[in-house]
Amino acid sequence: MSRTLVLCALVIACSLGCIPMPLEPREPTPGVPHFTVMTYNVNQVRWNDASTLAAVGASDADIVFLQEVNQAWARVLEERYAVQYPVRRFATTEDHGGLAILSKYPIEDRGVLHYGTDFHPAWYVVADTPGGLVQVIHVHLRAMFDGDGNALSNFFSTSGDHKAELESFMKETEPGLPTLVVGDFNESPKGDAVRWLESRGFRNALPLYRPGQFTWQGKSLAATLDMTIDHVMFDGAFEPLSSWVERRGGSDHLPVLASIELVRGPASVVR
Repeated sequence: MSRTLVLCALVIACSLGCIPMPLEPREPTPGVPHFTVMTYNVNQVRWNDASTLAAVGASDADIVFLQEVNQAWARVLEERYAVQYPVRRFATTEDHGGLAILSKYPIEDRGVLHYGTDFHPAWYVVADTPGGLVQVIHVHLRAMFDGDGNALSNFFSTSGDHKAELESFMKETEPGLPTLVVGDFNESPKGDAVRWLESRGFRNALPLYRPGQFTWQGKSLAATLDMTIDHVMFDGAFEPLSSWVERRGGSDHLPVLASIELVRGPASVVR
């Protein structure tokens, strides 16, 4: 099919409300504060992989949110990024639940948040950005497995668990502060947790610009799975500038970045 026919088909589909046209990246609005955030599940066993360590800082995001960070990861991150990221915070575990934040801005730690005993914790922090305070819920939502060793059948499912986790975490946030929810959601853009946030005025950065771009790749004997499960979600205090995936590193996840500008202080979302 020619490019003209493809474009015509897309235009027709969009007019029918079937396929939303991706946004075009744009330059920041003059005088409006902006910054870039990144989320990256580094895979806890890849701490000694040079390409994965390099991927953490290759895009020079202003704030980096990392999942699956254990003590070994904390040591190499401290050594590698002490200059690039003056603020480095760690909430490590030796299972898959460890988190880290590397930032060019001051970070206030408001506590690691727990939901049940079989779920990864989240982390509530407030960043002092050029546009003012921004609160962030850094997540690694529960993965659902049936335990038979096959990546296809062991693959996580979207479920009410994710929504329940987020509902619990969001109760800790401060009404009125611009809010981001960032991390490994373990579910697609149509998952329960993502949809719950969207019903409260949040938008999901990557699908706005690159719908269908995968952020995780898994393999089984039968097939390779590509899915979009890592998200940067922002409330009504922000406007997006761009979002993209970096093809870097040796983790099963890829770094996801979003450039956003802070257009107003109090967030107009439903709590």
